[in-house]
Amino acid sequence: MIGRMKKQMKNSFYINEKNKFFFLVLICFGFFSQIFAQNYSSDVEIRSLPSQPEWYCVLPGSPICPLERTSYGIATVTNQRCLVLVDCHKKAIYRQRNLDYSFKYLSVGFSDFLFIIDSEDKVHIYNPSAVELCEKKLSISPIQGAVVGVEGSLFFRNEKSILVCDMVGNERALINLENQNTSIPLLVLEDGSLIVVQYYESENMTKIVRFSTNLDIIQELKYDTAVSRMSYFKDILFLKMRNGDIEQLKLDKSTLVKTKAPSKMLSAVVSSGFEKKYIQGSGNPYLCFSESSIITIDKDNSIKSHYEYGFSEYVKVSYCNSYLLVAFQNWVLNAYKIKIPISEQKVKNSVQRVDYSTFAKNFSGEKKTLEKILNEARLSPKKCASEPLNLKLIDEYVCQLHREYNQNYTLENRDLLIKTGEDARLLLEIITLLNLKQYSFLYCDVINCDSNSLNVAKAIQFASVFAYDEGLIMNSIERLIHNSKKLSDPLLCSSICNFVYENCRIMGLPVIINHGKKIMTYMLSVQTNQNVRESARDTIEKIIALEI
Repeated sequence: MIGRMKKQMKNSFYINEKNKFFFLVLICFGFFSQIFAQNYSSDVEIRSLPSQPEWYCVLPGSPICPLERTSYGIATVTNQRCLVLVDCHKKAIYRQRNLDYSFKYLSVGFSDFLFIIDSEDKVHIYNPSAVELCEKKLSISPIQGAVVGVEGSLFFRNEKSILVCDMVGNERALINLENQNTSIPLLVLEDGSLIVVQYYESENMTKIVRFSTNLDIIQELKYDTAVSRMSYFKDILFLKMRNGDIEQLKLDKSTLVKTKAPSKMLSAVVSSGFEKKYIQGSGNPYLCFSESSIITIDKDNSIKSHYEYGFSEYVKVSYCNSYLLVAFQNWVLNAYKIKIPISEQKVKNSVQRVDYSTFAKNFSGEKKTLEKILNEARLSPKKCASEPLNLKLIDEYVCQLHREYNQNYTLENRDLLIKTGEDARLLLEIITLLNLKQYSFLYCDVINCDSNSLNVAKAIQFASVFAYDEGLIMNSIERLIHNSKKLSDPLLCSSICNFVYENCRIMGLPVIINHGKKIMTYMLSVQTNQNVRESARDTIEKIIALEI
């Protein structure tokens, strides 16, 4: 009996050992299968979409314009005169506004600001929460949506002219330009320059013209054939010619130069008509889509798959956060999960500083003083901002003052700081008049470093004119208000309250609004005079009203 029990225990132990070995093999197999699956998944072929969307929402109408990508999802306008913002992360519509005008074009620009052109040729500017900030009548009738420059410039075109405005719609420059190939959209390169394609049919000749941010010609390239399509990828400009050839130009030291033959992958993308609608993975693969099809690019730079959606009705398509978004005519937006391990290229919406010396290298003349530039800006901001030499000098002055504030801020250099403060006030007034928002760091320099409360108050007042700020100025103000001595200055406190509210109103972002309420709450809690506390309390109430 005992012997039989020992035998059973031995067999049981043997079976358990076999089970352990078997399970260990299964675990190892699963582990390596997962690794191989991950490696293989980078070469996944998109042959079909899932049979059912992962989520969907009902729009207030059918989109009458493309689904414009934003950092959070998409923006579009429907046939029910609704501006709609859809958050793909939350999988829901989170903002919509009824429009009281007829829609023509929609564009998304820096920091998700929205630009709508109506049938009366007015440009309407909305913050990221779809709150209208202002509207301006344009001097031309655009035939395309606004093209947003890297530093906030807005470019518009019709068949015979091109117009550039600042970020609040004030016109800077207008040029007459015949023979435009209007089937090819305007294109802004990474250095801020504008590319326009002209075609001279009688000569069968194409001219690629590169303009500065104020529409001065800085480069021309000619081709003995027509260009049918243009695309820009990183710092490479691709041109598809009517004869099927692909030309490649590279932005090298602020000059477009012809380079070697383009890669097979990018040539295929340009030839297939996907243009700038691409999603970049980490090196490879690439997923490129249009409103009719989607392609995947293999790691050897060849097309892995080309899938036609085959939708039976008119649709608008976009891509965000691993979802293919399809808006149907029946008002439904479907989100199909695309299971391919790619990381989206970050959308560059922030205002960037442009080195204007590139655009002004062919101009010479006597160096103007800040006072002279300021007088010109007061008389005619449009004319002052359209002169490249002015922008080059302003850029030099800003950089010089930035160095002085960050290197010389000591009590021993008080006399130097007084002079620096005077120059800064002049310069801040200039860049405010010209709406050069890429220099917001200079406002911060004055707030952080200047010991003169009047200079600081003036800097904050200038920043409030159009309080575009993604948090830099607000952070400087927060540090400032912890200095209780400066809070005793009523002009400074009034300037702070006004800027905080305007910044919350214009940016419309929850993180900015919460930051503004935090600053005002602190001003209420410290021992300040009654007028300051009342201003802070009123400001909090106005900020809260923005969220309704």
